[in-house]
Amino acid sequence: MFETRDLPFHELPEGEGPPILLTAKHGDWTRLGFGQGRLVRFSEDPGGAFAFGLLQSVVLIWVYLPPDEPGRAYCYHAPLGPLTPQIHRAALAALECAEHAHAFLHVVIASGREITPEEEAAVLRFGVRADRVYTYSNALLSQFGVSHAGCVGEAG
Repeated sequence: MFETRDLPFHELPEGEGPPILLTAKHGDWTRLGFGQGRLVRFSEDPGGAFAFGLLQSVVLIWVYLPPDEPGRAYCYHAPLGPLTPQIHRAALAALECAEHAHAFLHVVIASGREITPEEEAAVLRFGVRADRVYTYSNALLSQFGVSHAGCVGEAG
């Protein structure tokens, strides 16, 4: 359903995060509604996950890049309301990484509205380093996700 047209997240120069455009192609893609999440393993198999309907909600993407194993990401379409530690623990469990694995963890928060300071602060309270938290707001944003190649960005 989507193909990626830019560098995978793990190949971006230091300090540069999304946006990357994901465009229509084949593969195993999952559309995530409120409260839904999906693990995406970085591999040769096309596919990924994206959240839709982001005009008032947010999508969080945890990107886990351990040095000795393939990378993976967890894409979660957060319902309206606070971002809780339970959301973060569920993401870590899906990523099959321990709570101390934050050295290899990046988090992207995207929305069709402004990301609130409270939302960004919640991710920092989860223990993610500030230089590894990326926010992306775009009033026209309706879909955002992650691909099998590790590309994170707008889906269109």
